[in-house]
Amino acid sequence: MTVMNIAEPSPVRAEAFRGWARGHAALLALLTVIIVLSAYTATRSDVFLTWGNVANILLQVSVLAVLAAGTTMLMIAGGIDLSIGAMLSVVAVTTATLTNAGLSVPAGVLLALALGAVLGAVNGTLAAF
Repeated sequence: MTVMNIAEPSPVRAEAFRGWARGHAALLALLTVIIVLSAYTATRSDVFLTWGNVANILLQVSVLAVLAAGTTMLMIAGGIDLSIGAMLSVVAVTTATLTNAGLSVPAGVLLALALGAVLGAVNGTLAAF
């Protein structure tokens, strides 16, 4: 029976991790920067690590997360569409302008959905042909 010392790392695993780390150096650098900045901000602000702030950040990211999920599915299927940011901007600015001019919020939301659907259909048709 062979006895393994679990306190001693396996040279094969260590080398595999080093190879993985070399291949993902940019990701590790980005994660390090995010962790350092988050730690710095958490020590400088009393409200950074509160549930209200986390909810606010998640609310602000939600629109981009939905768009990114759709774009990811499109890219997995073999296509690419970079116009989604421009379409979001056109719909947002048009809806905000009309809402500020006196249009009710429910009507503004319906208008945004309709305008996004029309622009998406036109864009999809043009991209397909």
